[in-house]
Amino acid sequence: MLIRVHSWLGKITLDFADMKTLMAEPAGCRQRRLEPQFQFGHAWLGLPEPGRSAMKLLLVSLFAMLILESRAVANLDTDIAQTNQVILSSGRWKPSFEETQKALAAIQEFLDRPSSTNEWTKSEIKRIQEHAKEYRVQFLGVVRGGRKVIWCNFFPASRKDEKDYFQDWKQREISVDDGGFWFWQIEYDPRTGKSSRFTSNGYA
Repeated sequence: MLIRVHSWLGKITLDFADMKTLMAEPAGCRQRRLEPQFQFGHAWLGLPEPGRSAMKLLLVSLFAMLILESRAVANLDTDIAQTNQVILSSGRWKPSFEETQKALAAIQEFLDRPSSTNEWTKSEIKRIQEHAKEYRVQFLGVVRGGRKVIWCNFFPASRKDEKDYFQDWKQREISVDDGGFWFWQIEYDPRTGKSSRFTSNGYA
């Protein structure tokens, strides 16, 4: 993964795969490795060389971005497999793959620190987390109050030696009347990066 930063300092391109090596190096080595690209940016923009404080601020910002990105990817890898995710085309708009991955990371954060104080909701979320790897999810682009949000619909993944009652789940929205914590929904706002409107099904 490449991260490109455009600012008054110029353009910097860092390869995510090489960041562990870069972070392990002494500060002086990091600066020397980044200097050519800084100099290119400044020569192009006609700006003076940045000071040490500006260099440190930029490096800290880049490392923070990489840590957040790696945590998000780790959550996605260990929870819901890519084969159990689908972006439905029947919505008002179609989210990108990147947006859906950010949605999953934000949803994980919501589940870890739910905003609701309702004991029943907190109990359902705890059950959901205990079965985090056992779900499929559909992403649907909807509009709420003129804003684009991603509606995320979670339901059980298929199991070996058991009949799959949702074989067409990649073509149509799955909806059932009960099923409890096995069927739950939440929305993600790409503009704010936050999740809200959590609901789970009742019990028959």
